[in-house]
Order: sequence, then structure tokens, then C-alpha cells
Amino acid sequence: MLGIQTSTKIKTNGKWINFSCPLAPWTHEKGADKSPSFGISLTEISAFSCYACHHHGTLSDFARLYCDLAGGDPRAAIDYSREQELPAMRDRAERAQQMRGNDPMARMWAASSVRAAHVKDWTIDYERPRLSPRMISRYDVDVEHPYIVKRGITTTTAQAWGLRIQPDYNRRGYDRLVFPVYDIQGHLLAYSMRMTWDKPTCPACDHTGEDVSWGMWPNDDGTGGCPMCHKFVPPKYMHSKGFTRNLYLYGEHLIDPAKRVGVLVEGNMSPLRLWQLGVKNVVATLGSKVGTELPNARDETPGQQLYQAGKHFDELVLIPDVDQAGASWCRTIQSFYDQASLGRKRVHVVELPEAGTDPADMRVTDEMLLKLLQPFNVW
Repeated sequence: MLGIQTSTKIKTNGKWINFSCPLAPWTHEKGADKSPSFGISLTEISAFSCYACHHHGTLSDFARLYCDLAGGDPRAAIDYSREQELPAMRDRAERAQQMRGNDPMARMWAASSVRAAHVKDWTIDYERPRLSPRMISRYDVDVEHPYIVKRGITTTTAQAWGLRIQPDYNRRGYDRLVFPVYDIQGHLLAYSMRMTWDKPTCPACDHTGEDVSWGMWPNDDGTGGCPMCHKFVPPKYMHSKGFTRNLYLYGEHLIDPAKRVGVLVEGNMSPLRLWQLGVKNVVATLGSKVGTELPNARDETPGQQLYQAGKHFDELVLIPDVDQAGASWCRTIQSFYDQASLGRKRVHVVELPEAGTDPADMRVTDEMLLKLLQPFNVW
């Protein structure tokens, strides 16, 4: 089916077909593998395993790995997986439950097969934790706050994204900007708060500089906190209680389900800037460390950020921050969506020209962003 070629003899015992591993022949084939360690199962559950290089999984997983190396087309094996493997996996799991765990192999499949069958269709998800709307109503609505105006956010944008302010009643310059996080149905999931000043600053003595440590108490040796007054400096970001960043996509409540093209960015401010320029579907991962976990049917845990994005979009445009963390963020996302068993997504990368910038940076002009996004259908 995949056109696999091997220089060693193929052996079979009715349940497994064995030959030299095509995934890493430089490791253990060496032209004459008398006892091949690689095998493909011929039972109702198609699987492969290699004792030498430790690759293992379903036939569709093998198709992806092999075709990535050989440059082939894994669609035939993937179609086989969806039509044959998944029903067989479900049957095996049901039999395991009926046998009350007497079959070790069946117990293994019972723990993972339902999850695999669900995930490959991108259809079944589990509910994410919600917050009461009263949690966000205690903060002020001030769409003309000086920091909002300074960052170029219009009143319409601030209202659409539900921005709020946690005021510092002693000094207005030390307020916090509140970003509510909603799901696509409009339920409040969490919220994130950001200081309304950009440089590390001590709110006690107004000392500003790179020697100010965010969110740290001063140490005995004089490090940490504020080096001038030796007091605690609040963290730049704060979140609602129980906040698990990897579960959420910021901006999900404004997604148009009919449009299957989306833009993915990192920070809190970047999606506001792009939405203001007319980008229809733009969401953020709320940081450079993205969540790659899939739904777990056994624990009924929801899929994380990249799974959520995969449900909403068939094509993604990535705009990473121009730094090392942004490059790592981009590679993680591309690697995730390159897995054939998850359904391939078209992923494009838009690179900003100046180092240290992001889509919300004022050094990146509106004209520059419009030009960079012009080749993609994001409007």
C-alpha cells in the first residue's frame, strides 16, 4: 500500500509480518537483519512496533512517519485507519469492558482507543471550566482609559473584546487592564490582567529600570523586588483563580464559524490590533508556551489550545513575535499540525521584519501588517 522496499527477508507468523525497520534502517538494518525487530500486526487492530528504534503506534501513525521520510502520500493508510482501525479499536475496548479487564492487551486499548477514535475526527470535546459573569463585573468599564488610548485601541474594539480596568484608586497610572476570555458560545472561562505600564516599575517609589524584578520579594542579598526601596514589585500579569492558560484561546468568542481561515498570535494585545484592522478570525495563545494536549476520553479533560484551533480552522496564518520564544512557538505549532492522524492543516507563517517586535508593537505600522497579510484570505 505504501510501496515499502526492504533488502531483508519478510517473515510472517499469521499475526505479525516482520522485516527490517524502514523508519531507521541506518540504526539496525545494515543490509542484513536476520532477526527483524520491526513488525506490523495483521489482527483486527492494525498496529506497528519496532523493538530496535522504539517506534510504535497505529497504521496511520506509521504512514505519517514513513511518508515524511520517503516523501510518499499517506492518504491511503489514513483512509484505512478511519474505516478499519477505529471501529476495531472501539470493538476491542467494548470487549475489554465485558471481560472485566481479564485481557491485558484489551485493557491497554480500553484506556487509549476511545480517546484516539474521538480525536481523529476532531468532533468530540469536553467542557472547559467556567466562571460566573459576576467575577468580571466587579471591574470598571473604561474604554477610554489612557493606556487603551495609548496602545491605539479604539472604543469599538475595547467594547467588542470586553476590556475592563482594575483601578488603582491611589494612582491612575498603576491600573491593570483586564482581558476576559470567553468560549465560542460566550461563556466566561477566565480572565487575564496586565499592568498598564510597559517598563519594569516599582509602584512604591516609581523607580524604573531593568534591575526591577517583576513579581518578586526582595532577597537578603539585595536582589529581587525593587533595588531602590527593597519592596515587593507586583507581577506584570495576573490571572483569575484556577487559570490554566493552555486550555484557552483568547478571542474565541468573536470567531465566525463559517470562515475556516484563522490568524494565530501570541500575546493579549496582538489580536485586538489585527481585529481592528479587519481580520475576521484572530485568536491568541496567551503566551509563547502552547498547549498541545488532546481530549482525554478516560478523564474527560478538554483539548488544549492547538486542538481548539484545529476544530475552528482548516487553514492558519501564524504571526510569531520576533524573538527566540516566538520562533519556538512557531515550530511547536507547525509540528503539531503536521501530524497526519490529526488531520493536516494548511499553516502559513508571516514574519515581521524588525527584531523584538510583535503585531501589537507600534513600530509595526498598519500598512505593514496589511501588506504582509494581503496574500491570505483573512478578511
